[in-house]
Amino acid sequence: MHKIHIIEMIETDAHWRAVGHENVPVETAQKVKPGNRLLVDSDGFAFVYIIEDDTGFHHIVFHQEMWETVNQAYKSKKPIWLELGENQRLELTGFHEEFDFLLENIEGNGNYGVDFEQAVSTAFHLNETN
Repeated sequence: MHKIHIIEMIETDAHWRAVGHENVPVETAQKVKPGNRLLVDSDGFAFVYIIEDDTGFHHIVFHQEMWETVNQAYKSKKPIWLELGENQRLELTGFHEEFDFLLENIEGNGNYGVDFEQAVSTAFHLNETN
């Protein structure tokens, strides 16, 4: 398993580009596929998108420092593309649907830990009325 920590997200007209802390080797970049799953690391205050290949799963980690930008991307509903390396990218399919589910599940749910639940509620404005 490999972890890619997202350090920047850039909005374009058509999508968001998620840039990791390192490039993925070309051989790996050509083989990975979106996992269509988004998990929570409540101890590490992060959301983790899963990509996979024949060797297993790889984690794309969105730490709390990125949550403001993740919220902008989530609200825009534009596709999110992971930059794997030069001229290599992968759409993180299912991201928005998975995020919908997680936010609904986290809101008011102490099972994730009170601090994590509060941080998510604040960052993603879960308790605000429109």
